Amino acid sequence: MKTVLTSLLAFLVPFLSAYAQVASTQRIEFELKDGFSSETLHPFGDQGFVLESKANKKINDKNLWKYELFDTNLQSVKITRVTIDKKFRYQEDYRDDNKIYNLFKDKYDRYKVFTINGKTLEVEEIEGKLKPRTYFYDMKVVNDFAYCDAMWGRMPTVVAIDLFTGEAKYYPV
Repeated sequence: MKTVLTSLLAFLVPFLSAYAQVASTQRIEFELKDGFSSETLHPFGDQGFVLESKANKKINDKNLWKYELFDTNLQSVKITRVTIDKKFRYQEDYRDDNKIYNLFKDKYDRYKVFTINGKTLEVEEIEGKLKPRTYFYDMKVVNDFAYCDAMWGRMPTVVAIDLFTGEAKYYPV
């Protein structure tokens, strides 16, 4: 019985391995340069994609973020750079069909939200003040409001940031 089973397995293994071959996939590689890291790719379908990266070194006590727009042929179309004070730390981001939203916060509970248009790389900035001890965990944007899953002290909270006025409203959960 063992010999029959062994010979059956020896006969079937080559046929089974023919179906187990991994299909080849196309691969895109970028030569990253200019002292940038923390790259994030934001796809925008037929419009191409935006490559977001942060400079490794601070320039004049400011952090530099670079947004590079590529078309579907992988050609660089436009580059936009955003500088933000070194006191502000990256918190969360969100991307919809047309825009990228980046949220930054400092230790004095001030925040900035940068909205980057995925087609034109135009940047809008809104800033405001939060209640003390607010910590963000997630962010979604709906109807010009950034809804952030947060902790305010020890209380789970949803913080709604108006992207026109910069006003932050707290909704305890």
